Amino acid sequence: MSYVRAKAESLGVSAAVGPAPREARLVILLIGLAAWALTGSLPLFVTAVAAVALLAAITLLQRIVVVARTLGAAR
Repeated sequence: MSYVRAKAESLGVSAAVGPAPREARLVILLIGLAAWALTGSLPLFVTAVAAVALLAAITLLQRIVVVARTLGAAR
């Protein structure tokens, strides 16, 4: 669980948002790793890593926005 989600839940806010949960990001990495191992094409793995990094960043930003809006509306 990410820090943002854990902190939000400790404040009573649900922050279970994002385009790809941890399990999906792991599957993307494993597919990229398998593609690299089977084809020897490093760019496939690099693309998978970049996709996971992008999805993680989007998830982080979405959680921050959701928590900020929820806590701001509670005031």
